[in-house]
Amino acid sequence: MKVGFVPGAVVFAGAFLIALAAHPMAGGQSTASGKTAYDRVCAECHAPEGKGKGGADDAPALVPMTKDLKTLMAIVREGGCKMPTIPASQVSDEEVGQILNYLNSLS
Repeated sequence: MKVGFVPGAVVFAGAFLIALAAHPMAGGQSTASGKTAYDRVCAECHAPEGKGKGGADDAPALVPMTKDLKTLMAIVREGGCKMPTIPASQVSDEEVGQILNYLNSLS
């Protein structure tokens, strides 16, 4: 066993945890910030509080939210079916995480 390995691993693990806590997608986003971003970007199609509008041609309900962040990010950035692509200039990655937390809070 190398003597420098253990202290180095501890330093790395500590730095990783600090970075994880500071990362905008790591959690803890305010549901109020998520609601603000949702209302600005999503509510027009998905209705207030993510319940959908109910018509066959309308965007689906987002509550209960069943997507993880990676999947939701891909849908937002790549679109699909009738969902348009939404660029980062319109909704940031951090805001997508906040929207996810908001929708999870409604589920």
